[in-house]
Amino acid sequence: MTVEADGTRLRSWAAAETVGEALAAAGVALVGLDYAVPAVASPLPDDGTLRVVRVTESVELDRTLLPFSSRWEPAPEIEIDRQQLIDAGEAGVVARRARVRYEDGVEVGRTTEPEWVAVAPRDRVMGYGTKIVIRTLNTPDGPIEYWRAVPMYATSYSPCRLGVPNYCSTTMANGEQLQKGHAAFIVRWYRVMRGQYVYVPGYGRAKISDTGGGIPGRRWIDLGYSDSDYVSWHQWVTVYFLTPVPPEGLILWVLE
Repeated sequence: MTVEADGTRLRSWAAAETVGEALAAAGVALVGLDYAVPAVASPLPDDGTLRVVRVTESVELDRTLLPFSSRWEPAPEIEIDRQQLIDAGEAGVVARRARVRYEDGVEVGRTTEPEWVAVAPRDRVMGYGTKIVIRTLNTPDGPIEYWRAVPMYATSYSPCRLGVPNYCSTTMANGEQLQKGHAAFIVRWYRVMRGQYVYVPGYGRAKISDTGGGIPGRRWIDLGYSDSDYVSWHQWVTVYFLTPVPPEGLILWVLE
C-alpha cells in the first residue's frame, strides 16, 4: 500500500483489514483533527492508496479602536473661565474572533464569531470653573466691582450703522431705544445674559440689550451709540461683568 502524508509518499506492506489498522502498521498516526481518506473505519481500497490529511485550527483576533466622547463637568474649585483636564479619556476596543481551519497547510474554512466590546471607551472629561471671585477695579469712571473679566473683540453700531445698506432702526432686541449705554451679544449669549451689566474701558457701563451676528472665532461685543455720538470701535478689550452676580441659571459657564 501507499500512504500519502506530510508531503511524502510511504510504501508499506501490512496485513490489515481497515485503513486505521494499515496506518498503525505503517507507523502513521492521526493527531487531533487529522483524518484519513478513505476513513479509518473503511476497508482498504483496491488501489492500496491511503491519504492522511493534517488538520490544524488557529484563532485570529482582530481589534478595532472605539472612539471616546468628550464632555464637560463643573469644577467648583476652579475659577470661572478657567478649564482643567480631569480625565484624558481612552479609546475602547471592539474585538472580533475568527476560528480558521487548515488542511495540509491550506485554509479551508473560517468561522467568525459576533464582535464584542473588549474594552469600553472612557470619556474625555474637561472641567469648567464655577468658582466666582468678586474683585474691584479703579477706572476713570470710578471704582467698579466685577465677578468676571473676559477678553472680547469690540465693534460698535448705531441706528443707521447696522451693517444693512439704507436701513435704520432705533429699537433693540429688548424693546428699548438704541443709544450709548447698551451693548449687543450673539443671540445665544443674549438669551442668557439679557439685562446684565458690563463695563468696557474707554466706553463705560453697558446693559446687554441687543443681539448681533458676531465674528466667527472671536468672543464679541457690539457697543451701542446714537447716530449723533457714534464712535467707531475695532479692537480687543477686557469686558468686566458687574455685580450683582446673577443666579446660576443666568450664567454661561463656558463661553463659546
